[in-house]
Amino acid sequence: MTSVRGPSPVHSARVGAEVEVHYRWHALYGRRLRLHYREVRTGTPLSYVEAAPGVIIVMPSWMLDPAACPDTTLGAPQVDCAALRDLSRLLIDRGFRRSSSGEVRVAEEEPNEALAG
Repeated sequence: MTSVRGPSPVHSARVGAEVEVHYRWHALYGRRLRLHYREVRTGTPLSYVEAAPGVIIVMPSWMLDPAACPDTTLGAPQVDCAALRDLSRLLIDRGFRRSSSGEVRVAEEEPNEALAG
């Protein structure tokens, strides 16, 4: 039987420490975040960090490595925006991508009866 959760977290003295997002195109670039734990999944080191109080996100650990990110620079566009729009339309037409109406939908999760105590 295979595990749904994946491998166990890699324990480290750095767990609980603050880390900084060094990958400049990540939404949290430059922010210092609390590291919860690290693990390796399918050969990729991942870090679980607290993006906001109570919100844990996963990101590739290299995005937190200042040595891995200084060479990431903004270059000339490699794809035309019109081509991206055409691709998006093709994927929507073929049913491989959902169209967004632009309206935000929020679904509230039902409370867990066992925890509602």
